[in-house]
This record gives sequence, C-alpha cells and structure tokens, in this order.
Amino acid sequence: MTNQNLTIIGTVHLDLDGQERLENLLERVRPSIVAVEISEKRVNRFRKSKRNYKKEAQEQMDFIRSLNLGFTEQHLAVLKELTEQDLKIQGFEYFAPEVYASKNPDVKIVCIDTLIQDVEKEELFKIIEQNFEKVMSVPKLRKKLLNQLELGTNYGIEKRRKDTTKWYQASGIASLSYDVLLKQNHHSFTAQERLNKLIYNPERDNDMEERIRQLHSQNPEGNIAAVVGEAHLYPLGRRLKDLDPTIMTLAEWDSTKTQVFRRLNEGIYYAIPKVKSGAEKVRRFLSYFRK
Repeated sequence: MTNQNLTIIGTVHLDLDGQERLENLLERVRPSIVAVEISEKRVNRFRKSKRNYKKEAQEQMDFIRSLNLGFTEQHLAVLKELTEQDLKIQGFEYFAPEVYASKNPDVKIVCIDTLIQDVEKEELFKIIEQNFEKVMSVPKLRKKLLNQLELGTNYGIEKRRKDTTKWYQASGIASLSYDVLLKQNHHSFTAQERLNKLIYNPERDNDMEERIRQLHSQNPEGNIAAVVGEAHLYPLGRRLKDLDPTIMTLAEWDSTKTQVFRRLNEGIYYAIPKVKSGAEKVRRFLSYFRK
C-alpha cells in the first residue's frame, strides 16, 4: 500500500472486529494525523461504556424485563451478552487510533464530528422501549427475534459478523440511503425520531469536510487518515475530490472480494446522480415539444 496524503476509511460502527482491523490498517497507512467522525463528548461516553459495559448491559436488561414484552430469562441472558459485545466495541474508531498513537507519539488524533450529540440514558431507554415494542407487536418480527435469541450468543455473534460483511459490501447503498434520509424532514415526536434528527443533520458532512480541509491545508506534507462511518465515505470522497483522496472500507484492505464490491458500490453511488440529471434533461427536452 502506497503512502497517501489523504485516505478516507469507511467503517461499520458495530463491527465486532473493527478495533483490530483499524489498528492493522493504520499500521499500514502510517498516518501522522487521524481525523475521526466523533465528538470529544462521545469519546468520554464510550470510554465509560468500555469500563462499565457489564453494568450498563444489566441495567438495559432490567429495563427490558420491566416492559413485560414476553422475553424469557434465557432470551434476556443472550440479549445481555450481545449487548455487552456492542458496548465494548463502541467508539473503536477512536480507540484504535489511540493504540496506534501510543506506539507513534507524534501522531495527532482529531475529533471532526462536533455536531453530533450524545444520547442521555433516559433517552436511550425510551429508544429501546419503542423499538422493542414495535418489533414484539408484529408477529413475524417477534417470531424472528425470539428464534434468533433461542439459537444462543454464538449464533448472534456469527450473524453480526455476516451482516457486517454484507454492510461493507453494500457501502454505496448505505451512502445513497443516508443521502435520501438527509433530505427528509425528521420530526422529533418520539425518542428514535429525535435521534434520527441528530444523525441526519445535513450540516455534519459540511462540518467534517471543512475540518478535513483545514487539517490538510495546515499539514501539506502530512499523511491524513479520516475514519468515518461508511455512509459518509462516498459523500466526503465527492466533496474532497480536489484533494484526490484514496477511499476504502475498513474491510477491504485485506479482502479482494470486499474491494471489488466497494468499487462497484462507488460506481453506483457516483452514477445515479448523473443518471438522474440526464433523465431530467431528457424530460425538459421532451416537454419543450409538448408545448
């Protein structure tokens, strides 16, 4: 892998192997600056979760038990173990660069997503309640979830890894979906809708682009790695096209198959706006003759 001035790396936030993958990739890219899609407040929140993941997972299970949605103790035990896995890996996009920086003292880590806010515990519990009530109220979804929990923790972890691979392979679709959701009017009636309003804030990509450009201009000889969720990968790649960035998903640097999928997704992502633009021009042209 050649040394690049700017590399944009797209991650799946719930990648169970993300910490190790990102540590290995940073050792190969050898950046002097790592820009991370996270705010300092969320770093502190995730650091706390890593220390207290068992306690936090138990608190969530106690809350879910109190909702009386029909989960058995076996279901809750499996769900607790899977929740612990999620809490342990939260924020790996920042903690992997910390490990890399501990071995390379001159490396600088910069938080570039200052607009995203953390979710307080009360709001998180509301989201958990609303989402589980929604799933358990639909017979097909209820049956699917309970069947998966009955298959045990190992099945759940293996399923997550398979799903993560699919998410990496569909990185272009993730970016397109994110673009669509950015344009929607997100209400804030429920806890989940309030969270969506934070996530799909159109100013986030503007802010991250500006901060990456600032780092690039202030360190013209530096080697910068920007680590962002895969939904931001192509939008930021397009915004920063003049800087000629290398873009990749976290899974592809050691996987030819995933690299092929990423290139196909990249083609789809950049082609669709052009197809839409072309179709609009044709529509206008034909409408001229209908007058």
